[in-house]
Amino acid sequence: MMFKKSILYVLLCLGMLLNLGCLKDKSQVDISSKNWDEILKLASGTKVTFYGWGGDENINRWIDEVVAKDIKQKYNITLERVPMLPNEFLPKLLNEKQLGSEGVIDIVWINGENFF
Repeated sequence: MMFKKSILYVLLCLGMLLNLGCLKDKSQVDISSKNWDEILKLASGTKVTFYGWGGDENINRWIDEVVAKDIKQKYNITLERVPMLPNEFLPKLLNEKQLGSEGVIDIVWINGENFF
């Protein structure tokens, strides 16, 4: 269980740091030529929305009290956990993609069991 949490934590951190979609003018941001310190500076002060199933209080508490606080302290990135069922956030994500809008979903946690 701890290994799974560690993997999730690393993925969340990387996703948040590399997801500059929450910047006000993302059309002006090209991170391909930026070094890591420049990317960290761009990400500082931003908010990332994390959509996923929120039905497990232990996971929710861990994300809110450990992961979000750690990311805020280390990188000044606010993590907003948005608990939704997959049948709610998947259509939302697909609609945003089809409309070509920037959308509000930065990171989605989808388990394999959501596809059965």
